[in-house]
Amino acid sequence: MTQISGSGGEERDAGRRPLDVVFVVDCSGSMAGERIGALNWAMKTVLPAIRAHAEEHPEIAIRIRVLRFATGALFGAPAPQPIETFVWDNLTAGGESDMGAAFRLLAADFAASGLAADATPPVIVLVSDGFPSDDAEAGLEALLATDAGRRATRIPIAIGQDADMALLRSFSSDPSLPPLRSHDVEMLVGRMRRVADGPIAAAVSGTAAMAAAAAKAGEDEDLW
Repeated sequence: MTQISGSGGEERDAGRRPLDVVFVVDCSGSMAGERIGALNWAMKTVLPAIRAHAEEHPEIAIRIRVLRFATGALFGAPAPQPIETFVWDNLTAGGESDMGAAFRLLAADFAASGLAADATPPVIVLVSDGFPSDDAEAGLEALLATDAGRRATRIPIAIGQDADMALLRSFSSDPSLPPLRSHDVEMLVGRMRRVADGPIAAAVSGTAAMAAAAAKAGEDEDLW
């Protein structure tokens, strides 16, 4: 999978408040065929909605990252990519379901990059259709031990009837709400659109408010 950032991406984001959206995607063998096809289609369909939210708040730099897991886990790119130039290439499925490895890899990345006290927590969307083949609970514990993982808006989406609903609920940043369920392409597109227009839009608006407050604080300091 390639995620392409045009030249000048860092310059484009200069002075803008970053908001990272991480898609943690199950690419195990059980996702092969219709399910991975539905996921690819849903992502390509929902990206324009996320871009629209970014256009409404040009002071916010939405950055996308994809973390796939099957037999092991792997980031699609070494760094978050600007939504303006992000390209979704179709994922393929096969292998085990090492969700725990994905959580640990994301935890290590968060720990290395850190999260400033006034930074916007990321949005993490987890998509899975089955039970993990490794110790996902320990991986989740490692993720939640990081400041970014703990403060993140975490949204689980279950594909089909066989997903580990208890684990997905424990992943959620609001365990009182059941994971979003999807049984076909149309429903998955709707779930992804709900995530884009709900938690992601809310995070963008909240980030914009934080940026405005920081700017106002700077103006007040200038008065003194």
